[in-house]
Amino acid sequence: MSDLNQAGKDQPPPDVPMHGRLLGASGGVELEAENVNISGDVVARDKIVGGDEVRGDKQVFEVEPGGVVVAKGGFLANIRLPRSVQIAIGVATLALVVLMVRALIPANTKVNTEFIFDASSAMADPERWRIAQTVFGDQATYATRREQLALRKVGGGCDVPADPLVPLGANQADRLVSAVKGLTPAGDAALVDSVKAAADDMPSDAEAQNTIILVSAGEDTCLAQQQKDPCAAMSAAADGLKRAGIKFTLHIVALRANEAARQQLACLAQANATGYVYQANSVEDLKNVLSQIDKPVTPVQTADSWPLAHTLEIPRNAYGLGWSSDGKQVLVNTDDQVLSWDLESNRVITSPVDSYLMTGVWSPDGKQIAYIGGAGIIYIWSGTPAAVLKSDLSGSYRLVWSPDGQHIASGSLDGAVGIWDMAGKTSRRLSGHSGAVFDVAWSPDGKQVASGGQDGTVRLWDAANGQLLQVLTGNSGGIAGLAWSPDSRQLASNDGGLDLHIWEAATGQLAATISTDNRTGPIRWSPDGAYIATRNFEILDVRNRQSLGTLVDYGREGVFASSFAWSPDGVQLAVGLVKPQTDGNHYFVRVWKVPRALH
Repeated sequence: MSDLNQAGKDQPPPDVPMHGRLLGASGGVELEAENVNISGDVVARDKIVGGDEVRGDKQVFEVEPGGVVVAKGGFLANIRLPRSVQIAIGVATLALVVLMVRALIPANTKVNTEFIFDASSAMADPERWRIAQTVFGDQATYATRREQLALRKVGGGCDVPADPLVPLGANQADRLVSAVKGLTPAGDAALVDSVKAAADDMPSDAEAQNTIILVSAGEDTCLAQQQKDPCAAMSAAADGLKRAGIKFTLHIVALRANEAARQQLACLAQANATGYVYQANSVEDLKNVLSQIDKPVTPVQTADSWPLAHTLEIPRNAYGLGWSSDGKQVLVNTDDQVLSWDLESNRVITSPVDSYLMTGVWSPDGKQIAYIGGAGIIYIWSGTPAAVLKSDLSGSYRLVWSPDGQHIASGSLDGAVGIWDMAGKTSRRLSGHSGAVFDVAWSPDGKQVASGGQDGTVRLWDAANGQLLQVLTGNSGGIAGLAWSPDSRQLASNDGGLDLHIWEAATGQLAATISTDNRTGPIRWSPDGAYIATRNFEILDVRNRQSLGTLVDYGREGVFASSFAWSPDGVQLAVGLVKPQTDGNHYFVRVWKVPRALH
């Protein structure tokens, strides 16, 4: 979006049409007219909600007087505030996204707040330092209702002191302000280690409200020097703090941060189940963010607010993902190896495989991989690969295990569906599609197999005898993805367009249609029935028939998904990602937690 910070008082910047009068305010927009319509180029293509809209590569949103645009991970919403609050945070720059999510703190709750103040060389920009010193050096109005205050300094090097600059204690506002006024920006920034240290400062009292507020220019330069991924580092730190029983809410304010720095801070925030990221570009912005943190605001239920729990960098592309039956390990297959990733210890066990596992599909118990070997052969890997299933089916395309792990269904390029018996090593051929079978899905109750073909039909088969039960038509193209509801009563199908169809399995009637934001491929229904995940990172709310947006803005992050899988209990979602870079592709597996509030 065009930068409003540098706009003149009387003239808007180019390509910013306005209806109403824009009163120039650095970092914010004060509204005198009923509406101000602001548009401009947006690399991120953030999803807009409410009455707002996105038009191609243009982002357009309207903010009425007193509205505040808030966000997490790029998802914007318009929150109502009193008309006297005439500041619209978030419309100043492309990177200006704010999140204000906080439950009302009960009156009898003890509040402990530790500020982490970035005084590294990244803050040496005169305007950035002026904003920080003005807000933190004038008066401690931001400390209202904060019974216990502490302060940590970031900067001066990568070794984080064991003790904070100002220890946690009552009546510390004046001491905190004095300490901040005496700082000079210099040295590296160890943001992740500082958050860990601040968390260690917090009491473990279950009745206490522990809050950490980080104000930073953006980049963890210490991690950058070590060539460590900030998401993975904070994920490991968050896991350790959780095991230690340390609970806190993390608020991160990106002070005049550029897009890359803001994304790193957002990643740091998402590693914590209650972590939020804000952007401030002016004195007014920073004061307003700090004053709003304690105000109750209804959370915006969006996919990009789901906390990122774990990140693992892997050497090759994750072609298939699975889970151990207890949900403690993520199972990964690349083209030539198998990885078992223990989430609690972050330990990875790698097993090389003398096979080509690009088509690998994990069994329900996570102990075997079925993969296509060509010429009507399906291999089963369980430590030692063996050609165990053969038939006259040509060119198998998709594989799926039965819920009991005793059978495999496959779709083939010649239009047939194969049902493979693991014990007898035999197969049956089900014919009916007039083109290639692109996807197959076995119902959770084990009674039916669904197949989707190039011919645009979805066919339901009796898994026991191969009888054709239903033919679902009305799709606009070839079926790209199928997924059963956990109760086996409904089937979701995707024909590669922008609509996902949900069918009643018993009658073959169309039950619902959910509009998506991206053309999808394979889809997965969550075990609790609440959500459907697509390969484009999009999460669909089944109950409310709507999209919750995407876990990752792949346009902005420059990544795309290669595979994904829900944990057995449905409270985590693993996704394999590919990030093209100048030195070659980088590969990751990320695990998101589904917040309990969204269940």
